[in-house]
Amino acid sequence: MEEIIDRVLKAEQEAETTVQEARTLATEIRAQAEREVNAKIALAREQAQKIVQEGVAQARVKAEGAVQEARAQAEDLELMEKHKDKLRTIADEVTRLLITPEYKKG
Repeated sequence: MEEIIDRVLKAEQEAETTVQEARTLATEIRAQAEREVNAKIALAREQAQKIVQEGVAQARVKAEGAVQEARAQAEDLELMEKHKDKLRTIADEVTRLLITPEYKKG
């Protein structure tokens, strides 16, 4: 009878040791998985940040181009407005030359 009790106690001890080892292993596996997840999250954040920065840089270049184009158009309009009387005179002269017959030009 004593031998059976010893075997039961020994089996309980072995079972407790096995459970403790399993808990330790589970904890290590969880910690490793957490480290891997954190590393992947960090990598995803870096990639997202890079994508956003590239998008911002492209938007900035487009905006600068649009601003330069708008300035050029504004300068063209200003130049045309400044010289509109001369341009009108030239247009009138060209029109007159086009509609006047050759024999009346001389």
